[in-house]
Amino acid sequence: MKYKEYKDNYEYMYELSAYLLSFSDTVQYLYNESSREEATR
Repeated sequence: MKYKEYKDNYEYMYELSAYLLSFSDTVQYLYNESSREEATR
């Protein structure tokens, strides 16, 4: 029982970190796009 709870928490943390990583990638991409537009303007 304890092991299953631990495993579920681990999977949850893993999915959460993967989500945060993809979110920060998106933010980084949008930030780079906007700075590129600033440079060409």
